[in-house]
Amino acid sequence: MSYVWGKNAFLCYVAPRPALKSITFASTFSWNQAPGSMNGRLVEVWRENTRKADIVRVQRYYDQKLIAAEAVYVWKNSVA
Repeated sequence: MSYVWGKNAFLCYVAPRPALKSITFASTFSWNQAPGSMNGRLVEVWRENTRKADIVRVQRYYDQKLIAAEAVYVWKNSVA
């Protein structure tokens, strides 16, 4: 038997509505104007008759960035 989660704990502040001068630990940025996409998602659907299956592939354009490292506190080895 092993832990599903690690032994560390994090307490961080993430702003509910990010703004240019607000403090937040991290944020996810989405590219909504990617060519051929709708709201930052590109959906492709096709049929594979040999497998008797409909295939759906979704691509999402995003990036996660650390904004303010001061907005997080880390407890190392908090679980014995």
